[in-house]
Amino acid sequence: MPLAATLTQPAFAQETPKEEDYFRIMKLSAPEGTLLEVGGLTVLPSGDLGVSTRRGDVFIVENPTSNRPFFRKFASGLHEILGPRLERRRAVLRTTR
Repeated sequence: MPLAATLTQPAFAQETPKEEDYFRIMKLSAPEGTLLEVGGLTVLPSGDLGVSTRRGDVFIVENPTSNRPFFRKFASGLHEILGPRLERRRAVLRTTR
């Protein structure tokens, strides 16, 4: 009898988690005339953001969470950068295809 009573109770489904439950999505406007096509991101110890692009550029975004982030081109002319990473606090290494 207890099993029958359990089966007749309505089952309440859990809400499916949404992306914003895990990540805060922020949009940054790219510098005018630049097509970013981001391939990788890394956070630097200063809080700045390292951004690599499929087109071979590396940008350092200063104050990325502010209303006016500043993009500084760090490197260019590389071949399809797959991702930057911080090494030894000052060097930004990259992997290319």
